[in-house]
Amino acid sequence: MTGIPTKRISARDRRLVAMHEAGHLTMNQAFGFRSYAHIQPIFGSDWQTEKLWGGQVTCVTLSPRRCSAARLAMIGIAGLVAETAWRERGSNDDLQYQCWQDILSEPDCMSVSDWKASGFDEPSEGDGKTWRRAIGACQRVAAMFDPRAGSHWRPLLHNARTLLVNARAAG
Repeated sequence: MTGIPTKRISARDRRLVAMHEAGHLTMNQAFGFRSYAHIQPIFGSDWQTEKLWGGQVTCVTLSPRRCSAARLAMIGIAGLVAETAWRERGSNDDLQYQCWQDILSEPDCMSVSDWKASGFDEPSEGDGKTWRRAIGACQRVAAMFDPRAGSHWRPLLHNARTLLVNARAAG
């Protein structure tokens, strides 16, 4: 990463965090839950080893006891899927089973809070039913966030842009 200006790294990190949080926010909205989100710089972080931006989504109306496990999984995993869809948006490939299997096999592909929110315990390949449920949640969200034909691609972009604009205004 030497030679890359810190501002450029910060801008890339800010966009990815905005897409990630917009993924959670958009999925909450798709299920009719009232939510809000924000992103902010993480002061004191080392730009070479840590993220420079962080964020959070708060759902005002979601009661985990009254929400299905499938919906909670989709909400929790939506940030990862939104980031992946953003990175792959120029590709002609669909985000298929193998892609999610590879991505989910890395425990640090999601934060501890996202793993917990999704209801999965960092699935490993031998995890059978949990593994298939996690991949299925990714595939359902990916279909909604597909840049070419996804029903929620535009709301996802709108939410990400709003987060970026609000972060600039606050900062």
